Amino acid sequence: MADIAHACSILALAVCLYAAAAFEISAHRNLPRLRASARNALIAAFLLFSLAMETMVYALLTDDFSIDLVARYSAESLSAPYKIAALYSSKEGSLMTWGWLISLMTVIVLLTPHPTPSRPLGILAAIQAFFLILITIVTNTFETNPAPPSGTGLNPLLQNPGMLLHPPLLFLGFSGLAVVFAFTIGALSNTAPSSEGILRMRRWALFAWCALGMGNIVGAWWAYTELDWGGYWAWDPVENAGLMPWLLSTALLHAIAIERKRGQLSQWRAALGGLTFTAALLSPFITHGGIESPLHGFADSPFPPYFLAAVLITGAATAAVLIHPRDRTNTHAATQFALLSREGAFRITLIGFSILTAIVLIGTIAPGVSDLFGKRAEIERDFFDRAAGPFLLFLVFFMGICPLLGWGRTSRAALRRNLTFPMALTAVAALTLVGIGLGRWYVLTALICGPPVFATLQEWLRGVRARHRLKGEGRLRAFPLLIWSNRPRYGGMIVHLGIVLITIGVIGSSFYDAETTATLEPGESLTFKGYTLTYEGLERRADPDKIITTARVRLAHSGHSLGTLSPQKNFWFSQGAFVGESAIRTRPAEDIFVGLSEYNRETGSATLRVLIHPLILWIWVGGGLVLGGAMIAFWPERKGLRNRAGHAKVRNTCSP
Repeated sequence: MADIAHACSILALAVCLYAAAAFEISAHRNLPRLRASARNALIAAFLLFSLAMETMVYALLTDDFSIDLVARYSAESLSAPYKIAALYSSKEGSLMTWGWLISLMTVIVLLTPHPTPSRPLGILAAIQAFFLILITIVTNTFETNPAPPSGTGLNPLLQNPGMLLHPPLLFLGFSGLAVVFAFTIGALSNTAPSSEGILRMRRWALFAWCALGMGNIVGAWWAYTELDWGGYWAWDPVENAGLMPWLLSTALLHAIAIERKRGQLSQWRAALGGLTFTAALLSPFITHGGIESPLHGFADSPFPPYFLAAVLITGAATAAVLIHPRDRTNTHAATQFALLSREGAFRITLIGFSILTAIVLIGTIAPGVSDLFGKRAEIERDFFDRAAGPFLLFLVFFMGICPLLGWGRTSRAALRRNLTFPMALTAVAALTLVGIGLGRWYVLTALICGPPVFATLQEWLRGVRARHRLKGEGRLRAFPLLIWSNRPRYGGMIVHLGIVLITIGVIGSSFYDAETTATLEPGESLTFKGYTLTYEGLERRADPDKIITTARVRLAHSGHSLGTLSPQKNFWFSQGAFVGESAIRTRPAEDIFVGLSEYNRETGSATLRVLIHPLILWIWVGGGLVLGGAMIAFWPERKGLRNRAGHAKVRNTCSP
């Protein structure tokens, strides 16, 4: 079975290489039959790749430990979802999963009603071939060997629901960026992308942006609930590898928006369309050991040199698009703008996201680059907080200014009129926080997050009043209809609100968290920040995979019982190590996080680590708003569908 799957992968590689060459030749010589043959080749490559994937998944589910990957990462005791997750927990399987998703998205592009030019399809075929080379020639994903009766099993830290969501979401986002890259580089042969081409690029960019955003949020939640350290973001190189493509794709979406609206920023769109996928390819270079990652990543991987070469090639291809004379569109229009306008605000946004990405990139690669010169430069978390933090806060604040500016030029009187309501309410909120004695960071949060919240509220109120006055709709009914009437605009506003909530959660949990540690005997209590924790004792039981030690902690706040928390310290047989499982009680105002650091079986005492994280719930709520707003913005526009249907009807009527 493994030999058949490996043969399918090799055949898929050969077919992809043929498709890439055939599409390029057909693009130059206009050979319809060759193009049709290449299209069929892409479908055949997907089927072959899918058969290889299905074989590996079947081997994982049936515990076929004759395959080395199954033996190293799976076990009989794992549930089916984690057996499948074992595929992308391996270095070879992660690339196989990513390559297969690119193959799937290529077929989706191929089968869409609107024809796709040959060159983008050829680029996607070449990208598939690159991944197939890595999993068939550089390494053999289906390598077999004599295996133990049961597999080694999945790392305990990976046996978390986050493992079922976080990596697949990132792979989906990276794969969507491959499509955006193909459309961007494929435009090299055209005078300019058509409006339909820009719309398709926007859809794929929005899909990738949403998947990456959700992947990063789920990853932060996973780290918070599983790693037993009480945090959710450490500016680790692997975390940064998922963040940088998201930052660049955020800038790309803004560039596409203004190009569709005003015919400007085509050069920005082209540059960002290429660089987003380049940043995505930097991710496996980092995770596979190209840059040291202290928290997570793959050891002894052979892939970093190949991904470094891919990063250089995609970067060079992006540069070729920028200097190609036929891609210099809207040059005159791009230079005609007023700073006090929405066009000017968009440019400031693009520059801000670009600088922010550069800061994260420099901080991520600096230690590895310095190693080449024999002196390692350690980059601590403080560097990212101090360097990137101000740009993030500025961009959040600036979200409140952009909707208040008009296209072309905004008069000072109009700007003053539009700013009065949000700025006045922001000032009231900040003064209220000062009056009730909250700290300066909460006041700063109000000053930064107030304008985008109240500006969005102002725009919604104006829109609802207009629909009520012009169409006679009730205000409650007018609001959802307003959102649905202009989904890209109002979906974007919901996304902005989600980002504001995430910002509030980050500031509250970063600057007002509190921590204490105490060793308690059964029956003793600890009072901390208004909470009373009463330690009741230890419980111990054995599972097939581990020995579980649980501390029972009764929790109360201001005399009101909040139930019992059960932090754990588990000994995993497969790893020969202890892994902590913290207990978290979430409240709207704050989380209380309790971990079992140490325990004494003879005396029954336990050392508890207690953390208070204010407002952290709103990070996850904000992530949900971002997802909801992105789905609204992504939803197809009926007007466009009706127009296309109408054109098709006219053509059918006029045809003989």
